[in-house]
Amino acid sequence: MLEVRTAEEALFLSNGYEHPIHLLRTDIVLSARPGTKLAEELLSKRPALKVLLISGHVNQSHVGHASLTSQLPFIQKPFTNEVLLAKVREVLDV
Repeated sequence: MLEVRTAEEALFLSNGYEHPIHLLRTDIVLSARPGTKLAEELLSKRPALKVLLISGHVNQSHVGHASLTSQLPFIQKPFTNEVLLAKVREVLDV
């Protein structure tokens, strides 16, 4: 598992990482750029990447790129570990 704290770290790590990255789990609201923008940038370089968006906002479509947000799997905060694991498995199995 690769873990970063910012979108910039994620992009930097992805650019130098030679192995497949199977899943990006990101909050829609990030400080420097929306998680949807991060997903868009990573998907352009890694089209096989699966993405799971997370948000505590009731209506996530108003944050970031609404069209991309509606196309990607989403999980609403708060959630339990069991719910998260089930959603991750669902996303990876598609």
